Amino acid sequence: KSFPDASLYRATRLSVVFESVLHEVEERVFLTEKVLKPIFGGHPFILLGAGRFAYKALRAFGFKTFGSVIEEGYDEMSPAALKQQQEEEDEKGEDEDEEEEEEEEEERPEL
Repeated sequence: KSFPDASLYRATRLSVVFESVLHEVEERVFLTEKVLKPIFGGHPFILLGAGRFAYKALRAFGFKTFGSVIEEGYDEMSPAALKQQQEEEDEKGEDEDEEEEEEEEEERPEL
């Protein structure tokens, strides 16, 4: 039995599909039967490790993705751009944490 029971899809909100290979070449797309399971089940999915433009390739083959429900913009970003974006978000989060700590210290009454 290669496809999950339909009850599994009814019990979950989305599938996370991990493809097997991460390519050094950014424009190479690697798709297997793994991504077909949620597609045929009509289940929203996030696709990881399939290479840049994987969602675009799926749409070119005639498959519909869930771009209206799930942000697929990362599919068009290079790994270097994704890494840079994550680093910037991490730095921003650290700055916000520091600001919150400073505000909490200011609000504490002195003993």
